[in-house]
Formats: sequence, structure tokens, C-alpha cells
Amino acid sequence: MTDRALIDPRLAQAILDMTREEDDVSLVHTMIRELNVLLISRTYAPGVDSIVFLEARQDKMPLMDGDSSAAPWLVMNVLDPNKAQTPIEQYSGLYESLHQGTAMHQLSEVDGRECSVYPVIVMGMQGFLVIGGTTVPLSIAPLVEFFLELYRNQASLIHSKERDPLTGLYNRRAFNERIGKIIAVYQGCCQRRHDQEQKGVCLAVLDIDHFKRVNDRFGHLMGDEVLLLVSRLMDQCLRHTDLLFRFGGEEFVAILIDLTLNQAHLALERLRTCVASYPFPQVGQVTVSIGFVPLAADDMPTTLIEKADQALYYAKEHGRNQVRCYDTLLTDGKIAAPEQTSDDNIEVW
Repeated sequence: MTDRALIDPRLAQAILDMTREEDDVSLVHTMIRELNVLLISRTYAPGVDSIVFLEARQDKMPLMDGDSSAAPWLVMNVLDPNKAQTPIEQYSGLYESLHQGTAMHQLSEVDGRECSVYPVIVMGMQGFLVIGGTTVPLSIAPLVEFFLELYRNQASLIHSKERDPLTGLYNRRAFNERIGKIIAVYQGCCQRRHDQEQKGVCLAVLDIDHFKRVNDRFGHLMGDEVLLLVSRLMDQCLRHTDLLFRFGGEEFVAILIDLTLNQAHLALERLRTCVASYPFPQVGQVTVSIGFVPLAADDMPTTLIEKADQALYYAKEHGRNQVRCYDTLLTDGKIAAPEQTSDDNIEVW
């Protein structure tokens, strides 16, 4: 770090703020905010006018051994609420930094702007801190690297608390922490969707069919392999904006955001088909049953899970390997609405 940064009390405050964060997005937001203050507002680097954090993923990455070099890399701004994905080639220096694993400093021949790209790898996630401006002095590198090391350490702690160690998906604790916030954001404009084209949030519960047979016949190590592969298929078939959780055992939960009821059904049907057609090593065919429900204006976490579970149980009892929507089953009279529970008796997770 620079000597000037070492005596700046703002740096100490930035360290405290970053180590208090408890989720990935808030951590990135705090790091960007503090770098903006130190580099731009405090005039350490007056030529810097842009600081963004990008996450990179390979599209349709192969799940088993095979050549993944041809799969295109896509990047998205972690703080972009729309999570728009862009080919990595559209960002100067990212592709080179990705393959070399080192920071890159480039001068654009088009507009004369400078850009420094710092690669970040945390628990398998490939990211980049990109700093741009009319001038980006190399002297800021020690300060930037200090922030990135702080980010890596805190992100690893967050990951260990909210991720399932086998699959890497969010765990039940992470679900409990996030579902209330999601409901609060979307319930204000959410009503029960008789209009199939109205976008909103759907919650899906997925269960691997006859998973006990897999463990009994092939052993728990192969059962773990099935769980891992199913989680990868979920990550591959659903969107990067969707939130994926392992609830425990062979049960998973997906929160599908900003899509219509028909789109949610199609996405889950695509996932079901993908799992059923995948050749699981030694085991052969594995299928999943899925129940899902759209978020209603009066839903709470417990009622959402209960409704999705009802749809899942219906799928299990009527042949398995299928996707069932709670609202459709209710409308068709195939299931009964759950009994209303008073607020005093609602379980808080």
C-alpha cells in the first residue's frame, strides 16, 4: 500500500466495513464504494472514473471430462440488477487476464483511456476488478491488491457459512436469510397471477426420485456423485440470476426471479428433461420430480415451501419424473388449499 493510504483513517474504516459483510453482493458493493472513496474522492488517482466488479462464467460448460476450451466466456457486472451477460471479448484485457492469471494494464487505441484489470478467484468463482479512466496510475496497484486480498478472505468466510460443501450451492441457512428479503422486494408489486404473462418470482422444490435406491445399490460415494452432478445440471440449465439451494439430502430449492409462470414451467421442464437424459456414470438414468409455486401477495416463507411441497408430493404420487405447478393443481381441484395459519403460530426459521 502507499504511505498515504497507511495513515488514512478511511482505510481502517473500509477494513471494518468489509469484514462485517455477510453476503457476496454486499461485500462487492462495499469494496467498490470504499475504492471509489479512496481512489477518486480522495484524489489518490484523479484520472480514475470507473470501478466495476465482473464475474465470468463459461456458457454451457461440460459437466464431465471433455474439451471446455470452445465454450464461450460471458461476463456480468455483479452489481447490475439485471445481470446482463456480455461476451468477454467486449472488455479490453479481460480475456488475456483470464488466461494469464495476472493483472493487465492497457491503453485503448480508440479513445485513449487506460484500464487496469485485476483477476480474482474465490472458491472457483472467476472475477475481475476493472479500473478505468483517462489515467490509471500503476502506483495504486498495492492498495488495490490489498483490497482484493481482503475481499478474498471475507468471501471465503461467507462461502464456508452459506454454501453446501458437496455441491457448492447455497445451503438452507442462506435460503432462510435470503427468502425474506426476496419476498419483501417482490410482494409490493405481486398479486396472484391469473395473467400468465405477468412476471414475478417462483419457488421450486426438486427431489431426486428413488435416491435411496442409488445409495443402497451403488454406495454413498456414488450417491454423492449423483447429488453433485444434479447440482451442476441445475446450474447449467437455469439462469445465472436464479438462486439455487441444497436443502438437505436429495432435496433442492430454486428461486426463479423475474419471469412469467409459463416461462418458469418451461425452465423447470427443461431441467427435468436434462436430468432424465443425462448418462450418470454407473447409475444410468436418474430422474427428478419438481413442484413449484408463484409468489403471492400474502405469502410467507413457510407458506411458499408448503405449497411447493404439495405440488412436489403430487408429482411423486402420480408417477414421478414430472413438473407440477401448485396454482394449476389447485385450480383443477387436484389438491386442497392449506389451512390458514394465524400469525402467532407461524414458525420463523
